Amino acid sequence: MKQNDAASAMRKYLWLRTAVLFSYLFLYYILAECWAAYSDSLLLLLLLVAGIVLLARKTSPAIIGYLYKRTLYPFLYVEMDPAKYREAVSGSKWHVPYEWELIVAAVHGGDGTEAVSRITKALQKKISAKNKLFYLSLLAQVYFHADDKEKLEAVCHAFDKTLLRCRNPEKQRRDHPMFGFYRLFLEGDYAGCLEYPDMLLSKLKFSDPAYSFARIKDIYARAFVMYKAGNYSGAKSGFTEVTETAPKMYIGQLAQKYLTAMETGEEVNHPEILPDADFAVYTPAQKKKIRWQKGILNTLLALAIALVLVSVVRGFLSAPLYGWVFTEDDCAAIFQLSVEELLAEDPEKHGLPADFFEESSIEENGNLFLWLSKKQQTALRHSPLLTSSGNPRVEISPDGREVVVHAYRETIHEDIHEAFQNIYKKALLMQELDRIPREGRKIVFIIRDGVTGEEYYRNLWPEERKEFYPEDYPLHALPQ
Repeated sequence: MKQNDAASAMRKYLWLRTAVLFSYLFLYYILAECWAAYSDSLLLLLLLVAGIVLLARKTSPAIIGYLYKRTLYPFLYVEMDPAKYREAVSGSKWHVPYEWELIVAAVHGGDGTEAVSRITKALQKKISAKNKLFYLSLLAQVYFHADDKEKLEAVCHAFDKTLLRCRNPEKQRRDHPMFGFYRLFLEGDYAGCLEYPDMLLSKLKFSDPAYSFARIKDIYARAFVMYKAGNYSGAKSGFTEVTETAPKMYIGQLAQKYLTAMETGEEVNHPEILPDADFAVYTPAQKKKIRWQKGILNTLLALAIALVLVSVVRGFLSAPLYGWVFTEDDCAAIFQLSVEELLAEDPEKHGLPADFFEESSIEENGNLFLWLSKKQQTALRHSPLLTSSGNPRVEISPDGREVVVHAYRETIHEDIHEAFQNIYKKALLMQELDRIPREGRKIVFIIRDGVTGEEYYRNLWPEERKEFYPEDYPLHALPQ
């Protein structure tokens, strides 16, 4: 990137991040509309929305992190220019730099006092163990570069204590391998440091933009250990590569100091780095901007949630409408009423909403056409018009999958005819309202003795088609 690209990179990042935010909101809205259109359960819909929000919270950091890596981190990873990185994160009026952004810029830019002051302030807050380990790793890096073993040892001790708060301490230890290197350094085991596996390179692919950045940090650390061990030839080689590759980074400046010291025979002394107790993380103007931005973001978030919930409730209660057609034979079989008689009925008498027949018409061919909302369909699904056969000797199961005939010698013929020719249509409509696909709709016809309950007949329709001959069975008489 060119020198004047810092502002444009931040603008690009902010636009992309905004696009991700609105994409998630649009996704919530579409899913709410779709589920409201096809689900009869408001509770399940709300659980779905909650699940999507949780999924977004898990995935959006990775997506935004990827955008950050492609727009802003190249100033560090590729150009290795902490000053330009600071300019990018601090130069936009639309973005108040996050605390960690300024810490990263200070650590790699060589402002030890600012870095330690900011990290100290951050560690005093209530933060997760994972974030605390991140800040401790940066603090350890500052003291390692300052050759301050006393403070580095204290940071390593704090790292070990923080690991105890983690759910998976071993994973976090693997994610921060540099602390194993630091402990060998503190013990004076310089040979062990040089044999220590690459601290960060093993976690990165060669194609990763951060690979070169991690590699040069690793080269500096090993060159510094060789310098401490008196291997000036090896140290000179490493320091030279660092100065040539990353002259704008703090380790590049440190490497040059050590090269000069080896040429002149002088020692490199580091001033003690102490946190500034009066250090202000943000200026009053930045604090005001943060409050203003949070207010806008919270308002937009509340508005988005309200819109989604309105969409959910509206879709669940009324939209969309579904068209249903019932022939005259269907009305007689399912509702035991003619089309005209059905429309003349009081819907509430059958457990239906008062507006059930509001969107209805009788077509020229005599068919009844109904427009029903999901609420109306749900009411129909549980109405006695469907759940009751209208015949005390024929029973429909609650799921519409079984039709049971309680057989008596005097009534068996008419009951079988009614069950097989008419009542089964109620069961099919129940399954259709339950959104069971056509090919999955099945009915088990069962005939039992009305007195003993003994089962004489079972047939799975439409896969089986067996006849039933009542005279073949000793049916009991209808009780008087």
